[in-house]
Amino acid sequence: MPAQPQTKALIGYSFLIGFANDHVFDAKELITLEALARAQGQVDGSQVLALRALLDRLEALNLPMSIRLEIDQFREINNI
Repeated sequence: MPAQPQTKALIGYSFLIGFANDHVFDAKELITLEALARAQGQVDGSQVLALRALLDRLEALNLPMSIRLEIDQFREINNI
């Protein structure tokens, strides 16, 4: 199944801003990711898969505890 435009936007944003930019993922970027995911209402299945892969990768990084907590909350709210 081809990725939907919103899923492609999530993947592109996460790579360009979250990783390639400064190799740091901060609260503002997480908020933007959530806004992209919810642009059409509910987060759909392909977005969940893309977000799960991204968040799994983020959790492997040395992130501040505040960002880790926000990621946990983001996962819980969006069933990721």
